[in-house]
Amino acid sequence: MDAKVVLAFLVDEENQELVLEVYRGVSEEFASGLRGLKVGEGFNGQGAQTRKPLLVENASSDPRLTREVVKRVVTTADDVGGSGFEPLTSAMSTQCSNQLS
Repeated sequence: MDAKVVLAFLVDEENQELVLEVYRGVSEEFASGLRGLKVGEGFNGQGAQTRKPLLVENASSDPRLTREVVKRVVTTADDVGGSGFEPLTSAMSTQCSNQLS
């Protein structure tokens, strides 16, 4: 995988929130700004809700971008292009976590 940023969330079914379990290529501030992300909120939340892949061609102008910390990074980055979001099954999530650790 040749990605600059990787975020792996687990779904807290009881609270209907995404928990950022593993990340690479973002700051601690960015990661902590994603705490409490609800299923259905933003790109990752939408992917968790629909369980379908999501392709975003221009994240900086997309109204689904809800978190201020993400907006700051996306609007100031020079090389933000398309972004892909892929919901993972629990088995795939474990494999991804092991590879990123």
